[in-house]
Amino acid sequence: MNEEYFEAIDNEVINLHYFWVIFKNTYAVEKNIDLLNRFDPHFFGIVQNLYWDSILLNISKLTDKEYNGSNRNLSLLTIYNDLENELDNSIRRELNNKINKIKELEKKVRFHRSKRITHKDLKSVFYGKEFESNGISRNDIDEILSLIREFMNIILIYKNKPEKQYNIFMKPMSGEILIYNLEHS
Repeated sequence: MNEEYFEAIDNEVINLHYFWVIFKNTYAVEKNIDLLNRFDPHFFGIVQNLYWDSILLNISKLTDKEYNGSNRNLSLLTIYNDLENELDNSIRRELNNKINKIKELEKKVRFHRSKRITHKDLKSVFYGKEFESNGISRNDIDEILSLIREFMNIILIYKNKPEKQYNIFMKPMSGEILIYNLEHS
């Protein structure tokens, strides 16, 4: 397996989790939403949508096919395919199982990405309510990210490296600092 690819995807997974933790700390707590709405609901609504879209796009990128035309993607499938021949059957099955579960859960994310973020669906704009979220919940994202963490940690263990807690960060998060400063202003 190409170590540079693994390190690059590992960084993508860390950054995705960092964004997700900030998003949840800021927008998943009712008292925080009330506070943000008191200060500037329009601005913080835009920021919320930008964070949400960024999270969905990053999940879509991580779950892309290995190739897009002749271009190779940096994705979980690329890492899996690079490793596949050197893995024993049980690890191969376990990783393949994780990929299949991620792909199944990620269908709503990819639909949202295609209909609203990367393309503007004419049917939804002109013949009905503009596409919004397709029912993606924070629990859906938590489950997808949990599977991605499991996938990455299986590979780390296989490579005799320590597991990572991708969703735990030692320093205060930007969202927490923002809420604290707004509460005390």
